[in-house]
Amino acid sequence: MRSYEHLSIIERESLRIKLEAGESLRSIAGLLGRSPSSISRELKRNRNNDGTYNAWRGCCLYLSRRKKSRKAFRLDKDAQLREAVCQGLDRRWSPEIIAAKYNQLHSEAPVGHSTIYRPLKEKRLSGYTAKTHLRRAGK
Repeated sequence: MRSYEHLSIIERESLRIKLEAGESLRSIAGLLGRSPSSISRELKRNRNNDGTYNAWRGCCLYLSRRKKSRKAFRLDKDAQLREAVCQGLDRRWSPEIIAAKYNQLHSEAPVGHSTIYRPLKEKRLSGYTAKTHLRRAGK
């Protein structure tokens, strides 16, 4: 067996076809080069209510679970930090300066400058961009 990788849409579609043909989980797993428990888990997680399996639905459910599993961004969770960052950016301070000043006032929950750069570059702070609010215009 190979090291674990998530099932692709092609593998899911093959799984659907083999299930409809009436093949066993072990034979399907052997054909796909997967563990029988991986195939069993895939079916358990992504079967329709009527017991049938749809590859496209399984892929969509997988993607939605992956999206939910990611850690929330700190600026999205902490309104006080977000306000401090926005005020600093309005004053044309660099993220390093904003982080240093915030850490002086809030030593219990320090923040790094990369926590400020990341949402700027990904355009997750509405009204603020690296090009318009950083000294070197995001270079």
